[in-house]
Amino acid sequence: MLFLSFESLFVAIPLIVLGLILGAVGLVLFLKSKKNEKSIQASKADAEKIIESAQLEAEKKKKESINEAKQEIAELKQAAENDIKERKNVVIELENKLNQREDTLDRRSQNLDRREELLN
Repeated sequence: MLFLSFESLFVAIPLIVLGLILGAVGLVLFLKSKKNEKSIQASKADAEKIIESAQLEAEKKKKESINEAKQEIAELKQAAENDIKERKNVVIELENKLNQREDTLDRRSQNLDRREELLN
């Protein structure tokens, strides 16, 4: 049988305790690193969700902006068409007045020509 002397036990016990302490510290460090790794993975997953959500929101805002721009363009186009229609109506009205004046002047001229012929 193996017998240990008191002196060798005196050396072996502190070494065993030291080994247990180092093993415990190693185990704690290992568990912390695993926990940190899981935390990092969870953070990455959260970051990816945030990015995806932001991209979806940006796409939604882009579509809304495009639709608003299209609506504004349609309103501006309609306003321009209305303005053109009004201006055409004014031009037509002025042309009609001018034609009436020309007709009136032509009649006056004809009346004057007849009077002149009658006087001669």
